[in-house]
Amino acid sequence: FKQAATMRPPDAELHTLIGRALINDGSFDEAHEQLDLALAIDPDHLVAIASKADLFERRNQLEEALALIQPVIEQNRDNAPIGVAHAQIALSQKNDQEAIAITRRHLLTNPLDTFRRPLLFLLGKALERTGEYDEAFEAYRSGNEVLREPFDAADHVARIDGIIASFSAERMALLPKMEPTDDTPVFIIGMFRSGSTLTETIIDTHPDAAGAGESQLIRRLWDSLLISVDSRNHHQRNIHELKARDLDRLRTEYLDGIRKLARPAKCVLDKSLGNYLQLGFLTALFGKPRIIHCRRNPIDTCFSCYAEHLSTMHGYCSDLEGLGVVHRQYERLMDHWRQTLDIPMLEIDYEELVADQEHQTRRIIEFCGLSWDEECLRFNESSRVAHTASYAQIRQPIYKTAVSRGAKFEKHLGPLRAALEG
Repeated sequence: FKQAATMRPPDAELHTLIGRALINDGSFDEAHEQLDLALAIDPDHLVAIASKADLFERRNQLEEALALIQPVIEQNRDNAPIGVAHAQIALSQKNDQEAIAITRRHLLTNPLDTFRRPLLFLLGKALERTGEYDEAFEAYRSGNEVLREPFDAADHVARIDGIIASFSAERMALLPKMEPTDDTPVFIIGMFRSGSTLTETIIDTHPDAAGAGESQLIRRLWDSLLISVDSRNHHQRNIHELKARDLDRLRTEYLDGIRKLARPAKCVLDKSLGNYLQLGFLTALFGKPRIIHCRRNPIDTCFSCYAEHLSTMHGYCSDLEGLGVVHRQYERLMDHWRQTLDIPMLEIDYEELVADQEHQTRRIIEFCGLSWDEECLRFNESSRVAHTASYAQIRQPIYKTAVSRGAKFEKHLGPLRAALEG
């Protein structure tokens, strides 16, 4: 988008697209600049107005967000993008009935699927909070049907088969032995919606720690490595032929990259959850990578994925059966890593963290090699803004209402439970 913007006169649409991409990437200050540029060119650009309101809402600047869209609403010019922003603000203000009315009104206008999908998930969230669980589930189901991507369960199982075969104990023994390094970051792994953002935020509150977010650096290095060793077939073939110089180069490249994403700190956090697929590679790179594995009740984890407006690239999240398959394979792979790798791994259960915050927080901080700091218990007062689906939750003190969330929807979750049980 930035390249396109250099090829034509100033264009509000392009600056808005750049701003949206930057919001998704967590680059909020730069996003604000781009949206201001868009609105300087076209003060009535509704998507730019909605996007800037979204940015204010994510930063918990609710009055500013509402003030931005209020004139549009009063002039009866609001459209689906404005409706999405308005409903999200209402939810953040705990005005659930207002959010229900806003989403239902905009859904009646048959908006484009790009906006219909978030409206349905916002409606589901509001209905769930008011205890209307059957209607909430129907909203979540409808939201998942919009732009639904097919999920190939057999292909996913084959992928896990390939990882386990490539990183067997026998093959790991053939890799060069890398000495642990003092500057090894801490990797936070697990399924989506497992308490990982909460865990990262608790640690990031410590003055000697810094979160780098979901960097994707390991995945990019892995993808480039697969090309270089002709191993595009589900992680298989030739991985054991890696040399120490290859691993040294990749480790240096990773550490250089991660330092650019976080402020200087003794402990740098990489919360790319999909790194649970890469623990063999991480062990090859770092020798003894420090891993925090976030876990949560499988039904609650999977349903929370299903009920969240996640990227369509995670196609399995829109399918209860697919979610069950992915969770079972995730547990299978984690069992393999426990049996195969000798690495420091702290496993944190979400339910235990919310039941005994201080004890579990002390375990986490100690594992990261940091001294105790009481501020970590007041993580919700931090100025940090997360850009994951959990950004609103970490503004609040720890609460227990998300425990056993799936139980409220039990009669709808047969396909999920069957897939989890195999």
